Amino acid sequence: YSYPKRNTCSQLFEKQVEKNPDKVAVVMAGKSLSYYELNERSNQLARMLKKHGVKKGDIVGIFLPRSIDVIISVLGILKANATCLHIDVKYPMERVNFILEDSNAKTILKYKEAIIDNSFEDMLIDIDCCNLNQFEKDNIDEFQESDQPAYVIYTSGTTGKPKGVMLHNCGIINHAFTKISELEIKKSDIIGHTLSFSFVASIWQIFSPFFMGSTLVLYPENVITNSFELFTKAEQDKVTILEVVPSLLNSYLELIEDSGEKVPLLSLKVLVLTGEKVTPTLVNKFYNHYNKTLINAYGQSECSDDTLHYRIPFSTDTTNVPIGKASHNTQIYILNKDLQPQPIGIPGELYISGDGLAKGYLNREELTKERFVENPFKRDSLMFKTGDIVKWLPDGNIDYLGRSDNQIKVRGFRIELEEIEFALSRYQKIKEAVVIDRKDKNGNQYICAFYTSIENIPIAEIRQFLADILPDYMLPAYFIKLDNIPINVNGKVDRLRLPQLTDDIVDEFEYVPPQGEIEEVIALVWRDLLMIEKIGRDQNFFYIGGNSLKAVTLIYRLQKEFKITIPLLEIFKFPTISGLANYLRGESKTEYFSIKPTEKMDYYPVSSAQRRIFFASQIYPDSIAYNVYGALKIEGRIDLGKIEIVINLLIERHDILRTSFKLLNGELVQVVHNKIDFNILYVNLPKEPLNNIIENFIHPFDLSKAPLLRVGLIGVSENEWIFIYDIHHIISDRLSIKILLEEFAALYADIKLPDVKLQYNDFADWQNKMLNSDVIKEQKSFWMDLFNGDIPCLNMPTDYNRPNTNSFKGDVINFELSKELSDKLNSFILKTNTTHNIVIMAIYSVLLSKYTGQEDIIVGTSTSGRQHTDLENVIGMFVNTLAIRTFPTGQKTFIEYLGEVKDTLIKAYQNQDYQFDDLIKELNITTDNTRNPLFSTMLITQNIQFPDLKVNNLTITPLEIEKNDSRFDFQLDIFIESDAIRFKLYFCTDLFMRKTMEIFRDRLLLVIEEILENSNKKIVDIESQSESKMNMLLDFSKEL
Repeated sequence: YSYPKRNTCSQLFEKQVEKNPDKVAVVMAGKSLSYYELNERSNQLARMLKKHGVKKGDIVGIFLPRSIDVIISVLGILKANATCLHIDVKYPMERVNFILEDSNAKTILKYKEAIIDNSFEDMLIDIDCCNLNQFEKDNIDEFQESDQPAYVIYTSGTTGKPKGVMLHNCGIINHAFTKISELEIKKSDIIGHTLSFSFVASIWQIFSPFFMGSTLVLYPENVITNSFELFTKAEQDKVTILEVVPSLLNSYLELIEDSGEKVPLLSLKVLVLTGEKVTPTLVNKFYNHYNKTLINAYGQSECSDDTLHYRIPFSTDTTNVPIGKASHNTQIYILNKDLQPQPIGIPGELYISGDGLAKGYLNREELTKERFVENPFKRDSLMFKTGDIVKWLPDGNIDYLGRSDNQIKVRGFRIELEEIEFALSRYQKIKEAVVIDRKDKNGNQYICAFYTSIENIPIAEIRQFLADILPDYMLPAYFIKLDNIPINVNGKVDRLRLPQLTDDIVDEFEYVPPQGEIEEVIALVWRDLLMIEKIGRDQNFFYIGGNSLKAVTLIYRLQKEFKITIPLLEIFKFPTISGLANYLRGESKTEYFSIKPTEKMDYYPVSSAQRRIFFASQIYPDSIAYNVYGALKIEGRIDLGKIEIVINLLIERHDILRTSFKLLNGELVQVVHNKIDFNILYVNLPKEPLNNIIENFIHPFDLSKAPLLRVGLIGVSENEWIFIYDIHHIISDRLSIKILLEEFAALYADIKLPDVKLQYNDFADWQNKMLNSDVIKEQKSFWMDLFNGDIPCLNMPTDYNRPNTNSFKGDVINFELSKELSDKLNSFILKTNTTHNIVIMAIYSVLLSKYTGQEDIIVGTSTSGRQHTDLENVIGMFVNTLAIRTFPTGQKTFIEYLGEVKDTLIKAYQNQDYQFDDLIKELNITTDNTRNPLFSTMLITQNIQFPDLKVNNLTITPLEIEKNDSRFDFQLDIFIESDAIRFKLYFCTDLFMRKTMEIFRDRLLLVIEEILENSNKKIVDIESQSESKMNMLLDFSKEL
């Protein structure tokens, strides 16, 4: 595998600066720097370091919290020909001091408020107090050599002190390009930075995107330690590639199971697992919720990070997860004690050689010789003795079996248990100490310390002593006092005879039972989470097995129990049961309505959305405007009988698919039928065009007769079929179709689906009760304030007079942004901390204002309507319509107006449970058959994509069917894809000619381009730069 091994990290970064100067390089919390800006800042910092005497090969410490300044510092140090040393600001002072002394760091970059021992005072630079602008911004022509150390990473050591691993440019670059290849990273990708900067895996997360011209999204500490928050933020930022440790993913999946709330992860393409063993249970849990590429990455600091990768096949019945095959430019050996290769299936120790091999341990020559040994299989090369016991599998993958020593990994951090034992032995009251790792019933790894002492020592006292020496990830979860440490016949510690975890680990003198109902409920949650029966009201959550990941799970479980929002910070502020109980007593409860199954009835109430669609459909009974239809191409040998069975199982599974509607005493109700007759339409080897068959297949439904669903199969050849479906909107939405397709694939593959807990009629009943709650009354206030005063009607010029009734006849124009414009738009969104929907809504409204001369614009949009976590997998129509009213007045700059649009949209989403129909009634808007009430155009971001599915021997691919109808005067749909931003412009052909709407499209593209060039322009001046183009379009429009 070829890669630019003669270059350095800073040279490769600068090449991307030349290619993509305006592309966003890094973003964090709404702040961003382009490649050009980041390069300038790092050049200035490099010159400042040189002024402070930093020379080639000097080590420069980075003692900064997670921030863009860290990225500037890394690049600046490398450009100054020096070596980076990350020191976590959370490390205890003793560890910080040791690392600085051991590394002989020349300089330390920090913020002014950071405290470091006075003995290092002459080495400190407070970068927040430096005036970098006094230094030149252009590139420095002096570069490191490719084999020069670029990084020093400190890891846990068996001697009781951490050791520094020296990584060179060549190894870092090889690994970064390996990741680019393995993860298929492209320029359009957005990579999340999720790991501590003192962790070796954090390095590729910086340089792989920087070597490709991609965007790096940096997350703060409070996000990367909160699994649900991390995946939520990644979804909001449209992150495509993410790397996490398995324990964090497990925490997130446990939260899904606890709360029923799941982040869609629509943008995510690849999830990489690193730092810990990946279990089959974790893989199966993940694939039960997502069909995303999942990769197990294995590596170590001494080899510049990951040396093996394994792309885990999609299956919910995974039984083993190998660590994979050798990465690029890496040689793998599995050897016995005599350094002889082991055959397939026979365990041996893993040795690694190749371009990624580190230069050794800093100031540890003997240890370097011990671990970096001569390679007997390749002259003049070394190989790293990993200490991992593995075996070859027949398919060439490698299976991880365990360690030959006491080294472990917890939450991705390498830990030598001897270092913890050494620290415990320094405590005067402790006679002996042994530290081991264990796993709980869920497979989560933790550290347990056993000790002997003459007197009882409060656990808090021992823990605090260790906290002053060791980083938090090395602190044992449990401390167990023993009378004696068990010894084997050889006089060594018998670790197998150390006692299992029991309630007795809780010291009697610390135990005070929970008091009162609230404390009892909290204690129950703690017991289940920590697997300890006896927990005192004053015991610290973090002293008896709790950690940051478990704290996240605790938050979600307590929120579910007490129906109240609890910030994660409160668990750290109130880590005891008594403290938490006092906090909860002081908080007011959020009004909450759980959804419960309704009793079986002959008739059920309808939801607001169903009522709206039903009466609209009655006005136009011959229209297919409310039909939701689509097609799939199925390739492979199909079992037609099984497809019949699966479709009928889905109909039996979901009541809504057996539902019809009727007016009962003037009130609309839905009727769920016990059984219905359902047949699939089969058409073999069509003689007429496929589009004609599909067009004839789609026709109006009679809402009084179930099912409101039809399915067809068109035989194209023996191994190719077209699966077509047509379902009425009153019983389904786009997400429901996706769920049904996924369930269809699972049932066809004989995968057992979880039981359905709720049906759509349960939701309809719940919604009708909720609409009278105080929550909805508060939401109503927002909408009434938004539509206070005279309500405008969009005066859009049309080609034809508006007909007396809406025929829904329509057409569609497909178009997409150029690659250059897409990149600019994505960069603008990152810089302004907005979304595609917000920015396009603002631009769209500006264009409407230009067309109409109005400065009070209403545009419709939609929301999924699935706010409640219980509704995630329920089939039915949940979509609610939102009317967004904004004021694009001419004297506002676009950026000012964008802020107003963002604020309005966010508040609209927060108040989305108030139904559109109720708003129309409250505003007393007269409805007619010629136009939609309140607004005549919509803008919708289509976030739900239908992926390709592989089921047994079948490949299922969605086909695109164009809709030739329009429920509104015109509507713009946005499709955000990994490599493109596409649009569909639907319009009513009773009102507009196609040429007119093509001009509308062109004007929209021109306005997008102009605003991205200068977002500070006043709205009144927009279109002035492109005046000649606009005049040409408008003259053409007049000729038409």
